[in-house]
Amino acid sequence: MLLHGALAEGSQLRPLAAALRRDDARTPDFPGHGAHGAERHELPRFVDAALDAAGDEPADLVGYSLGGYVALAAAIAHPERVRRVVAIATKLAWTPEVAATESRRLDPDRLAERAPGFVADLAARHPGPGARAVLEHTAAFLVGLGSAPPLALENVSAPTLVLVGADDAMVTREECEDAVRRIPDARLDVLPGTPHQYERMDVADLAARIGDFLA
Repeated sequence: MLLHGALAEGSQLRPLAAALRRDDARTPDFPGHGAHGAERHELPRFVDAALDAAGDEPADLVGYSLGGYVALAAAIAHPERVRRVVAIATKLAWTPEVAATESRRLDPDRLAERAPGFVADLAARHPGPGARAVLEHTAAFLVGLGSAPPLALENVSAPTLVLVGADDAMVTREECEDAVRRIPDARLDVLPGTPHQYERMDVADLAARIGDFLA
């Protein structure tokens, strides 16, 4: 089960799904994304959507950014349904200040003025809610992360691989190292020369690392 990042939808991770060459790879949309209607972004609903898409058997959850956060939350809330977790470029050290900074970047009117192509791409990716709703609901979700208790990572019983780019400007190596210390069965891989953006990652290298972990 491959879980997409914020502002994206399931098709974002289809190249990775193809590179993994697994018959069971699925790339669902979270509620409020893609063809779904506009609705508030809530972590429990994202967790439920991921597990519903996975079916009845325990699943391997591979998540990029927001998707990794959802995968870890699912492993905490429903350990019997999660076999293994891969969290790619997933920010875990949220504070009100960090959340405020990240949410300000998502102002729809400012983006429409400064990056109309980006907004048009969002609208095409999200025909259900539309670009403005996705931006506003994502910003509100991030603000909520800033004030919410951190994930209880010590309660993740599933073997976990944490991947972070060496050049990731959003997710620090230190917060990933802290996460690996807290998760009972976890390891960290650092992707050399890699930024936060999934579209700039080496998908073949990513798939090889994930494939080795899931083998």
